[in-house]
Amino acid sequence: MLQFQIPSGYVGWVEIEYGNPGCPPAPRENGWLLLISGHDGRGCARESPAGTWLRKKYRYDDPARTELAAGSDIRREGYKIEDRNGHEADRAFVFFVGKESDIKSGGLPHRQ
Repeated sequence: MLQFQIPSGYVGWVEIEYGNPGCPPAPRENGWLLLISGHDGRGCARESPAGTWLRKKYRYDDPARTELAAGSDIRREGYKIEDRNGHEADRAFVFFVGKESDIKSGGLPHRQ
């Protein structure tokens, strides 16, 4: 079970690398592996979630712990495993926080 913690009010692409021994360990909260995004939308965790990613939830890091819903607040979920040349790259969860119109406006940075 994965819980993504996103800075309060953040809108944009999130990329959280996992399975990197050079990253800090991810904390656990009530049985959920907590993957934390920085203010730039990036995060990194030593653990490789294995089957724990079958159940996911997303929340802002605010006092209310506002939950975000896949499909309306979270869009274009994916997994980065290869670079553009097909070579193995960092493994990461990638998704967009915001509305479809935010993506289409082009005013936000695009993750490469």
